[in-house]
Amino acid sequence: ATYTALGAEFIPNERTGTKYFHRIRYRAGLHYKADYIKLNGYQVKDFGMSFGLGLPLGRSKTSVNLGYQYGKIGTSEKNQLKESYNRFTLSFTMHEAWFFKRKFD
Repeated sequence: ATYTALGAEFIPNERTGTKYFHRIRYRAGLHYKADYIKLNGYQVKDFGMSFGLGLPLGRSKTSVNLGYQYGKIGTSEKNQLKESYNRFTLSFTMHEAWFFKRKFD
């Protein structure tokens, strides 16, 4: 099996922190997979693209991540199986300071 992926993330101006939209993370990517499975001698292929946003919560680095992926799997050669799919994701990135020794006065 062969898997190739390319992705990018863009943050307009995270350091200023004055405007919410300057801190949103914009993401996009492409992927291609030639699977080890063969149907009637033809290799099953998967190609897709993805888009996402990282939405910061308040002034912290914690964020809510929204993603969308569209892809096609299979081959149309000789009337083989071909399917398109849509995938939505929701995740959280927690940026907290754990496991460090606190100092008390």
